[in-house]
Formats: sequence, C-alpha cells, structure tokens
Amino acid sequence: MARTLRVAFAMGGGASLGAFSGGAIVEVVRQLHTNLDRTRYDRFEIDVLSGASAGGMTVGLLVRALADPAHRNASEAVEHLHTAMHQAWVEQIDLEGLVPAADMTGPPSLFDRGAVDAIARSLLAWPEGARPGRTLLGPRVCLGLTLLNYNGIPISLSREPALGDALGTTLFRDYRVYCLDLESADAPVPSRWRHLDGDALADPRAWKAMAATMIAGGAVPVAFEPVVLKRLRSEYGALWPAELEGREAFRFTHGDGGTFDNEPLRQAMRMIGFMDAGVPTDTFDRILISIDPNVSGSVHDFSLDFHRSHEINPDFGLFDGEDVVPADFAGRLLSNAGRVLTALRGQASYKDYLGADKVNNRLRWRDDARSLISDLIGALDPDRVGALARSAERTLERVLADKQQASTVPNTALELATELQRVHAELEADAGQEVPDGLDDPAMLLECALLSLFDQVAALRGKQPVSVWAIAPTTWVPPGGEPSDAVPVELAGDFASSFGGFFDQSYREHDFRLGAAVAGSVLAQPPASGPLGSGLLADPSGRASLPAPLDPGLGTNEEARRRFADRLGHVAEAVL
Repeated sequence: MARTLRVAFAMGGGASLGAFSGGAIVEVVRQLHTNLDRTRYDRFEIDVLSGASAGGMTVGLLVRALADPAHRNASEAVEHLHTAMHQAWVEQIDLEGLVPAADMTGPPSLFDRGAVDAIARSLLAWPEGARPGRTLLGPRVCLGLTLLNYNGIPISLSREPALGDALGTTLFRDYRVYCLDLESADAPVPSRWRHLDGDALADPRAWKAMAATMIAGGAVPVAFEPVVLKRLRSEYGALWPAELEGREAFRFTHGDGGTFDNEPLRQAMRMIGFMDAGVPTDTFDRILISIDPNVSGSVHDFSLDFHRSHEINPDFGLFDGEDVVPADFAGRLLSNAGRVLTALRGQASYKDYLGADKVNNRLRWRDDARSLISDLIGALDPDRVGALARSAERTLERVLADKQQASTVPNTALELATELQRVHAELEADAGQEVPDGLDDPAMLLECALLSLFDQVAALRGKQPVSVWAIAPTTWVPPGGEPSDAVPVELAGDFASSFGGFFDQSYREHDFRLGAAVAGSVLAQPPASGPLGSGLLADPSGRASLPAPLDPGLGTNEEARRRFADRLGHVAEAVL
C-alpha cells in the first residue's frame, strides 16, 4: 500500500547565504511534487518547519507561499514559492538597501533593518479575511523559530537565596512555536505554543506577528537593530519571571536565534514527535530535510594569534622581506575578540542532526523494553495490578505537568488522558490489529502508563524512525553518479562573515542556483541517516543543473562596497 511522505524542514542561518537555502528548499518542493517515487508514496505533505536566523525567514516564506488561497493547483503553488524565494534572497536584498546613511543618524547597527522589513511587508502580508489553503501542506503545520532574548529569563532550581548562584542562571536562548490548523482539528495543542486556526488565520495581524518573529530571529547582533515582540505569559509557563507576576504579557527584546542555536534540529525533532504521536506507523514515512549553508567544518586552532609576543612583518625586511617585530597590542586584542565570536558561531552550529541516529537506536531499545514490560505485567499478581496502575498513573501525571511547565523550551507534553491514548494507539499499530483491552482494564492502564513514563525519561514521546537528508554546499553528484563521483562546490557569497552575498546580485543568483542543484543531488541519494535505504526521486536525472563557478573577486558592486566602507568608518569613529 502506498504511504504518505511526511516532510519536516530544519533550516540553519547564514545571512546572505540564505540565497542557497532559498534555492534548495524550492528545489526540494519541486522535486517532491514532480519527481517523487509514486510507487512508494501516493502523496507528500509538509507539516514541520524549524528555522534559525535567516532560516526562520525562509521557512516562514514557504508557509506563506504555499498557504496562499489564490493557488489553483500545486504547480502554481510551487511557481509562487520560487518567485517569493527569489525575490527575497536574490532580487530585493542588497548592500545598497541595507547600508543606512554613513553618519550616525540612522539605526544603531551596521545595517538598516528597514530593508528587511520592506521585504517582509511585500512577501509575508496576508489579505484581509482570506482563509488559507493548504497546497502541499499538512492539515496542521508546526512552525518553530529560534530567538535570542536580550532581556534574559531567570532560571532557578531552588527558592533558597543562599543557593541562588549555585542553582540559578539566566536563559538567553528563546523560541516561539506556532501551531497552524489549516483545517479544523480536535487534537490538543501544547499550552506554550501559539495556536492559530479558523478566523485567526484569516486575520492579517496574526501573519504580521509571525513576520515580526521571523525578522527578530534573523536580527544578527550589531549588524541589525533588535526587534521588540509582545510575548504572552502562556509562552513561558513556569519560567515566567517573578518580576512580571500579575502581567499576562511583556515586550521582550529579541535578536538572531542563530547566535546560540544555528541548527534548530532538536526543535524540529520535538515537533515531529508531537505531530506523529498516535498516527498509525504503517501509513507514513517521516523524513527530515536539513538545509544549512554554513559548512566551515572544524574551526579549532592550536596556534592562537593572541598568545604570540612577536609576529612576522613582511613589509620592511632588509634582505628577505620579513622582519620579526613585537606583536601589536590592538591586533592581539582584536584576535582575542574575533576568536570569541568564532567560538560562539561554532558552538551555535553544533551538528546535532547526528542525534537522529541516536533517536533511531533508542527506538529499537524501547521496542525491546516494551516487550519486557508487557511480560512483567502479565506475571504480576492480579490483585496488585489495580493499585500499581493507579500509582503509575499518578506518577505520569506529575511528570507531564513538570515537563509542560518547567522546560526551558516550548515542549510537547500534553495532558494525561491524551498521553495514555497515544500509547494505546501505538500498541494497536505495533500489533497490527485492535488491542481488545482498553484503558478501563487495569493491566492495560498500567502498561500504557509505564510505557509513557519510559518515553518521557528517554525523550521518545511520539518519536518514530526518521530519515535525514542533509543539504549543504559541500559536493554535487552528477546524474547517474555515485557518491565517489562527487564534485566539490563553493558558495560565491561565503565571505565577510557570510554577508558577502549582499555585495553583488550575481553572487546571490549563483548561490540560489547552487542550492537547487545540490538539493536535487542529495535527494537522489540515500539519506545521511535513518531507515530509508534509497533516494526519493523517480528519475534521479531530472534535477537542476550545476551553475558555473563564480569567483567572488569579480563583479563586486563598487558603490555598495564604498557605502559599506564609509559606514564602517563612521561606526569606528563614533565608538572610538
């Protein structure tokens, strides 16, 4: 029987390298629409999206484009998606628009966020009263965005003042999760998520708030002015600061979520667990598409410049062109500061998609444990089963309440009844038939409660085996080729701390096309991890071609370069 392919996206950031991500995500959707192996899948639907930094804007654009009610068919929706991504990442954004007045009368940042705001208004605005469609989207869509919270959220594990420093800290990593019900649904939603359905999705103000969150999540510190967002008490649960007691909302100041979490795959995996809980496992396959333009690899350094007391000066050598001179104080200081920024970026880009392999392993161990728990319950004295079931039920209820309120991220824990029903449905799916004993039976109640407790401890609630395809600007495999035939590729805009693409449109055009080429190449190959053993395409040759390499040293917009240099000069003068 043909199955449904349920698709999740996790998008890393990358400033101007969002052009690569935009081209890649368009090509993924195009290939799944026109070239999906229909012998295995009768359809696909996109239902989970997680984004950091520029990736948040990209997944937001995807939801907005595919939900547009004006589409008459899927092909039209894919073309609309291509147009929106190309306008956002290639046509409408450049350094001339981003660089404000050279003097200090503009915003307190290197770049003018107004250019990004204008793009959001033109591409993310929603028509008054229009109900969204769901072309190529699932009936329910989860959208998770990572944020930097400049205010910080105080965290303490003890109310004892003497232990405040030892057991307390401040949380600056933040999230906002939207649950969009594009069709009516009775299934509950975690209380810390923003839930939109019906009339709320037809309200332009709801889409404006989502757009503001996307912009906030991409506001790189110093480069862009921070964004103030109205956050609700319900979004933080027990983490709501005591100083804000009595208030139901507060305007927090936010910035680039990629500062601390530039690969939001963990959030994507949490949302996948929520979406797949209770769905019969024989009806679908779950895949996760990770798109990340930042692939610098390891940035370790065993010879740090700021440790050097002397350095080589190549400019004034008397004989061989090199002199050994005392290392410059300012240079060593800047080297230290630069290394800190490199460390932050590297830690934020920790490749946690490998955790999908660990989840798949834990799922196999869980299956073994489930069988053992069932056997143990069958061996119990029947007179004790009822009391044990009630005890396990109370314990599970406490655990769910703690997970719902005290987690530092918006989690997916739900109420007791829903959780027990989820496990019961999974047992039926595993058995391939209806399980005759319902939750009214003490033995079945005990089994479901214990299995759920096991899932909570092992972080496996609702998890199913996930196959991961990782799209990054590393290599491209030609049609019909093997991984050993891979050709190295290189982004044109990957300089100036990933802002290089803003210097010239030709860089962004190249990287957009490169993203499409690499995406098609990756989908034609087996996943990086997971149970699916082959690619997704019916015709592996029917994909985008590789663009010719582009030397970043050619074609730079001289006016943009001059304005940027003037801006940097004025900023340095004002600071110093």
